[in-house]
Amino acid sequence: MGYTDIKAVIFDYGGTLDTGGVHWCDVFYDAWRAVGLDIDRTDFYDAYVSAERALGSGDLIAPGFTFADTLDVKTALQFDRLASRGLLPDGADSLAGEITDICYGIARSHINRAAPLLRRLGAVYPLALVSNFYGNIMAVLGDFGIRDCFRSVIESAVIGIRKPDSRMFAIAATALGFNPGDCLVVGDSLDKDIIPAASVGCKTALLAPAPISAAKKQTVAYQTFATLEEIAEAILNPFNIKCSNLD
Repeated sequence: MGYTDIKAVIFDYGGTLDTGGVHWCDVFYDAWRAVGLDIDRTDFYDAYVSAERALGSGDLIAPGFTFADTLDVKTALQFDRLASRGLLPDGADSLAGEITDICYGIARSHINRAAPLLRRLGAVYPLALVSNFYGNIMAVLGDFGIRDCFRSVIESAVIGIRKPDSRMFAIAATALGFNPGDCLVVGDSLDKDIIPAASVGCKTALLAPAPISAAKKQTVAYQTFATLEEIAEAILNPFNIKCSNLD
């Protein structure tokens, strides 16, 4: 089944455009290990969640912060949490910059890969972005050179609601001038992207480079793709679809 009856495409940002479907917790954890800090995964997950909560409830991110700036804050918060629990070796904080550099390089690589796909799609369909972010998504998109790809950007910190609130997707569709049923939502999360988008009538495409476990599969109809390239192919060539599997 291809996407033959859509009029617009709505993208998630984090984990979709900037990591190719890999969760940011995993990206950070791998970066920590790459610099020689082999923290227990459960302990690191606690630090990652703690940092995200701090970012979501405070004013630690200024509107003009680039993604590198944002990563600096995230990494510092992770270090603070682990240090407060006595889980870091002496001098570990000297490695924070290396962790940030690794994570930024991964994001830059994926965005560079996604940018031409966005421009190809944008030449045919109006695009929107829906993101749970910290009030600086415009600066991030500008830094990565893809701000002009999106006709509308819906950011949680700006409008005061967050995914999985389905209104995020309805707002994006309206901003593009269409009904939700006319729009395809592309995201990497079943819970935050696919299910809420489908609940307001959007068509959906799940970016999932690894197989989805049976426990995570839902009754919502969706197509699963391993790469953004496969999704672009399904949109632009709906009768010659190449996808990893069909749920």
